Amino acid sequence: MKTKENKGITLIALVITIIVLLILAGVTIATLTGENGILTKATDAKEQNAISGEKEQLDLAVSAAKIDGLGENIEKSNLEKELNKLFEKSDYDLTGEGPFIVKFTDSGKSYTINEDGSIEEKKEVITNYTQEEIDADENLFAIGDSGVEGVLDNSVVARLEGDTLIITKNGENSEGRMGNFSNASFTGEVSNPYSIMPWLDTSTGEQIVNFRNIKIEEGVINISNWGFGNCNTVENVELASTVKNIGNMAFANLTAWDSSEFKDYNLTNINLNYVDTVGECAFAGCNNLVDIDISNVKIINAGAFTRCTGLKEINLVKTERIGWSAFNSCTSLKKIYLPSSLVTIESPYWDQAIFCRCSSELQIYCGASSKPEGWDNMWNSYGDSDYSTKLYNDGENIHWGISYEEYLNK
Repeated sequence: MKTKENKGITLIALVITIIVLLILAGVTIATLTGENGILTKATDAKEQNAISGEKEQLDLAVSAAKIDGLGENIEKSNLEKELNKLFEKSDYDLTGEGPFIVKFTDSGKSYTINEDGSIEEKKEVITNYTQEEIDADENLFAIGDSGVEGVLDNSVVARLEGDTLIITKNGENSEGRMGNFSNASFTGEVSNPYSIMPWLDTSTGEQIVNFRNIKIEEGVINISNWGFGNCNTVENVELASTVKNIGNMAFANLTAWDSSEFKDYNLTNINLNYVDTVGECAFAGCNNLVDIDISNVKIINAGAFTRCTGLKEINLVKTERIGWSAFNSCTSLKKIYLPSSLVTIESPYWDQAIFCRCSSELQIYCGASSKPEGWDNMWNSYGDSDYSTKLYNDGENIHWGISYEEYLNK
């Protein structure tokens, strides 16, 4: 009997020992491979070290490229030369003409290299909302490239998070274009310009979804015509580096043409650092815009900043064309620089001049040594409140042959 009892106790002890060993093995495996396990953390640490190493090497390449350019803006050829000293060509992809985009093969990380040498991590934002998700969530809106509200065709999706409206590229195959009207302009030829804007009443154009901030995420390249026109609650707009085109009347105060109904507009801050084209009347009536950087904009279309009465100084560096009435009634504008790259100014009549009804005190500094052939003859007309023709005069208001560096010291 005693022997059998001992055998029974031994068997139980063996079973318990096996169970304990299994538990310990499970704990050990979890400790090694779990979400917060040693191996997982080691892998993450290795990846972070690799990313950190890439960033450090990129910093060195950018600094060297700036030295190659004698401290001036970075040129793509110099940047590529310095990158090739530190990386194999298969290790990275260099795109863009300034700012530049460097994407590393191993980590998949992308960085924006501005021409002044500053580096920003470029976050790839790719979401894949389904039509069912959008239909089920009142804070999600599909804005298809077809220009039809509620039809999701892999373009962009808007989502409302608190007081911020976020526009994001939807799907890897998306071109990142917010729905557009090809013929939408300030002439009002579109019968219902608000049909793709779920935050506006389609019958009146009044804002029905309120938000104070707009954030356009990486991957979106186009802001549609009329996109945020009449959104009077908006104060701040953050644009990703991929945004190149601002549509006609995209942020316009649509009361800007009738002084008896003109409403104060809240938009105060927007970054246009990477934008190439500003559409017709895109910011018309944004009277609380005091400071705006459009130094990299190449095309400023007709009426783009009409009645932006808060603007005091505008510096253009890369602009090639300015449409008529672009700065019409910018009554606080005191100083502007027009670069030598500016080959076209459309001002066919005095009351369509780019500075029509601006201040007589406006000082205009020009990179060209004399009026370029592509500047219309009435380009320097400004008129006044009596709608009479008046011209800015050479020497008194217009200063020719001024470099941008000289202008900055004025």
